Amino acid sequence: LHGNSSQLLLGSALAEIRTGNEDAARRFFERAVNTDRRHAHAWQAWAVMEMRAGNYAEAKTLFECGIQSCQNHGALWQAYGYMEAK
Repeated sequence: LHGNSSQLLLGSALAEIRTGNEDAARRFFERAVNTDRRHAHAWQAWAVMEMRAGNYAEAKTLFECGIQSCQNHGALWQAYGYMEAK
């Protein structure tokens, strides 16, 4: 259904979050970043979901992986800094 489109996989993950299905969202996020390691929005959205769920260690790991892959993505750095400041 989603093939190799990280954008479609990200959209599916975001839809799953809206319906409260974080486990399914995680599976879509993982597929999205594995399809395109440089998809900064997917890394950021996944990390923010984990942060909001209180999974700070996982969120930190995801932010750092995203930053390693997308070093110039300002919003990713900003969201990471926001979490670290809390």
